[in-house]
Order: sequence, then structure tokens, then C-alpha cells
Amino acid sequence: MGFGEAQSGNLTRIKNKPGVSKGGQLAIVSATNRIRPYWYQHRHKLNDTYGPGFKAQGQAEVRSCIDVLKLHVQGKYVESHGYKKIFIQPPHLTFDNHFSGEEVCKYAGQEGFGLLTTCRRDRIPKGIKSEHVNKQKTDASKRCKVARFVQPVIAVKSEQSYDIVLTSFQSTSSCNIISVNSLDSNKNFVEARASGRGNNKRFYVIEQNAARLLYLKTYSRIDSIDHLIKNCKVGYCCWKYWHSPVNHAKSLAAVTAYDMYLEVCEGKLDTAWKVDHPCDFFTFRDILSQQMCKYDPKNQNYPGDERMRVVTQLSKKQRGEVVQAGTNGNNHELVSSARGDGSGRVTFEQFKHEKQNSTRFCYDLTKYEPHLHKLTSSKSSAKCVVCGVQAYKRCVECQGAGGRVIPIHCYDKKGAGKDKNCHILWHSPERFGLCFADRSLVEKKSGQWTEPTPGEVRSNRKLIKEYKKRRR
Repeated sequence: MGFGEAQSGNLTRIKNKPGVSKGGQLAIVSATNRIRPYWYQHRHKLNDTYGPGFKAQGQAEVRSCIDVLKLHVQGKYVESHGYKKIFIQPPHLTFDNHFSGEEVCKYAGQEGFGLLTTCRRDRIPKGIKSEHVNKQKTDASKRCKVARFVQPVIAVKSEQSYDIVLTSFQSTSSCNIISVNSLDSNKNFVEARASGRGNNKRFYVIEQNAARLLYLKTYSRIDSIDHLIKNCKVGYCCWKYWHSPVNHAKSLAAVTAYDMYLEVCEGKLDTAWKVDHPCDFFTFRDILSQQMCKYDPKNQNYPGDERMRVVTQLSKKQRGEVVQAGTNGNNHELVSSARGDGSGRVTFEQFKHEKQNSTRFCYDLTKYEPHLHKLTSSKSSAKCVVCGVQAYKRCVECQGAGGRVIPIHCYDKKGAGKDKNCHILWHSPERFGLCFADRSLVEKKSGQWTEPTPGEVRSNRKLIKEYKKRRR
């Protein structure tokens, strides 16, 4: 990507396959019933190669995948200390043409893995005559939808502890399938299919065999991941080429998180978490994006936040308080204790006490309405609880709850409190700790209190929003 006017050719955006280049591509292995990436590797020229039989990119990636996954198999590889065991036995892997080859099957068979992959026409095992396999190029015309290869071609090569099986893809393609530790038997059968909906729905059958069925049922998970990553819509125009793979990784993380959310909603992990109607992927994606836009790196809840510019610009003292608050799961207690008394800011305990023992805080207009209706006037004046200027009005609703007099301005038409909106500010939680009546909470005397600056208001608003999120 680069700068340039429209139609200049400097800026292009790849929407989906086909047409994608090698840049930013991943070789990935996922579970078939869940979106769970077990292994992945970026495609570039610096990846390991393993000599004859594994010089091609795809073949080397299969060997790298097996070398990593075998360390997570229970019992067989006892020397793999420190690796979490997630497989009872070596898993079965399904790949496409890019990863095919006889040497790949031999390596997988020796390690006890099951492997099934479509075999390229130029990678058919040696020793098999071309007339006995489907090697001709696939016809691109409409006639290709007609079954051309009725009976599957099956060739078996027996090794010491495993069998390599070559099977024709059947029935509309000249592709072949090669497998090891994958099939017990293989025969021709028909599978029912349906297309359309309503009055236009039709039913038909296709010729099928066990190898092709296993491939289609397992490999489709990767296509589903590609589709969901596309639906993430994470992309923007930038001349820095490394942004594209980063956005791709973020999309993959969001897709995996959604699948984990669906698993939790099933209630099998904990019946209390069961949700009968979980949200769709688009709603889940929008909620994640809102949370990310509101997140402040100063919280340092995630690895790497300490290197963000917004954190490195802080003073050593401020950075120390933030690090102390972010290194513990119960960081709210650390934040409260770090500020201490005399810091000029209220603590969470003070906010919680005011919230539980008064009706001062109004989070919506329905709670604010009783305060507005019970606003009365008095002949004697007292200092306003917000600005400290003499006021003649009283908030009876707050006064009845706390047992104290609440003198306050509410758009007075004359006097020192003319047009002041102190009544609104007093009932706003974001102003807690900044009002004249709150000076004792922050250990300020009457003569030390001053009107808060816009910066202090913004800082206090962030503090109160943090307090609202806490649960004890």
C-alpha cells in the first residue's frame, strides 16, 4: 500500500481469496468442531527446511507442525517437559494440495499421526502409472458437474507400521487424495444433498467415497475461519506493510474468542453460564471494538502496555503507581491505597459509602426527577454544597436521606447564584469529591477549597468511572 490518487495503482486492498499473495499468509491447524488454533506459522523464506522431500514450502510446514504437536501428546513423548499435554494420542490432520507428498505421509506415519491431504497431480507417488490415476486437467466447462469418475481409484502402499492410501477425489475433479493412518476402508456410495429453499428446494445425490467425505467434513473449518476473519472488517489504509498481518492476527483472536464464548454459553463447562440465545458474531464483534476503544493503556492490564507512549511519558512516580495497580488482579484496592489521604481525590470506600447511604447520585433522569420536584426555597441563606456561595434553595430529597441541610443553586434568577447549575452537578457522580461540601473527604479546609479546573474535572470523571466498574 502507498500514497497516491485514485486509480493510480499504488493503493490496493485484498478482499478475499483468490488473488491473495504470499505476504501475510498463515499455515494454521485448528480443531474440526471448534475454532481452536493448535499451531500456526507465518509463511516466509526464513522458515526451516528439512532436505529431500521437504524442500517445498508446504511440505516443510507439515513437518514443522508435526514436530510441535507431538510434544503435546500424552505419554508418547515423555521428554517434552514443560509442554501442556492436550492430546490423548497423535491427532489426525487434514491439509490441501500445498502440503501433499509421499515423504510427508511417511513422516506422519512414523510419528503415529493421521494425515489426509489432496495430492497434486505432480506429486503422485512414484511407481504408479498415470493411466491408473486421475491425472488429467479438470474441465472448466459446465460438463464438469456431471460425474466422470464413477469408481474410486484406490492404491495402497504398506510400510512396517502404517499404510499409505491413494484415492481419487471423485466425482467431478481429477484430483487425488493421499492419506496415512486415516482410513480403515474405502468404497463408493452416494450422499444426499439439498439446494435452494421453499418451492425451489431440490434434492439430489452425489457420488462419494470415505476419503473424500472425511476431507470435506474436516477441511471446511479453515474456510469458516477465513469467512469470519473477513467479517471482522478490521482494516484501514496505511503505507506501513506490517499493519496488515497485525490486523489479521487481531481478527483471528476475535474469531477464536467468539467460539470460546459460544462454548461457555452451552453450559457444559458450568450450568450457571448457560445462555439459551447467545449473541451473533456481529454483535460480539461490535462489543469488543467498543471495549477496545475505551481501554486506557495506563491501566497496564495487558502485556506490552508498559511500552506504550502514553505510559512512558508519565513521571516515575506516576508510572510506579500505575505499575503497582496493574500487576495485581485486585488492582482496585492498590489504586485506592496508593492515593491515600491528603491526595485531593476521594477513595473507593468513600464513593461506596456515599452511594449506599444517600440518594445523591442520579444515574438517569428517573432518579433525578424526585430531587427536582422536592426543591424548596428558604428565607435564610447558607453556603451552596457545590460552589460555596450563599444559596436560598434546599434539596429536600437529599436532606431527608442524609439528615443534613443541602443548600444549593438551581438556575437562580438573581443574586450570586444567578444561572448556576449546581443542582445538576451535585447529583452527578462524576463531581463527587470536587464539590464544596466534599472538601472534608479530601482533607481540605474551607479556605483551601477552590473551584475545580477543567483538567481536574476530567481526571475525576475517569476516577469515578473506574469506581463504577468495581464489584465487592
